[in-house]
Amino acid sequence: MNYNEVNIRITPSSAQMNGEDIAWSPSDRGILFDLFQKYAKGYAKFYKMDTLSQLGFIATEILLQHYPLTPQQHDECAIVFGNSCASIKNDRDYLQTIIDPNSYYPSPSLFVYTLPNIVTGEIAIRHKLYGETCFYVLENKEQLFELADHQLRLMHINAALIGWVECENENNFYANIKLLWKN
Repeated sequence: MNYNEVNIRITPSSAQMNGEDIAWSPSDRGILFDLFQKYAKGYAKFYKMDTLSQLGFIATEILLQHYPLTPQQHDECAIVFGNSCASIKNDRDYLQTIIDPNSYYPSPSLFVYTLPNIVTGEIAIRHKLYGETCFYVLENKEQLFELADHQLRLMHINAALIGWVECENENNFYANIKLLWKN
């Protein structure tokens, strides 16, 4: 099946769309905050998100600002994301709230983000995308893109966000998200 494709890649030190650097103003707050300030300022829920969700959210925000979906594409747009470490950063953070029996306090705000699929939900809600959403934990991104291609052919959809969104910690993350749509 033939799809048009655009992509965005974000690392702790760079952001590129279709291989071209995205202009942003570096600060000591980090690239995700800086990109948020430029592309999504005013969406207060961003500050409550974990780093994995912030990464997927801001990458998608930038893509969809440059390549908006039609109303029909909103109704059918699938979100297929994955990574190889699930929500490891938040899992570790949450573990710290329950590991010591003397200061045991499970954090509900951290617990919700121990599910890696929260990022797809945040994106679907923000952009009112009504298609299928899923998050896979796989060995590598090639598996994800093969799986997504197979799903696209089976679902006969008009658009999809397919992304590898990995976050080990605040200084080690990577996003490669593609927006595909039919001609």
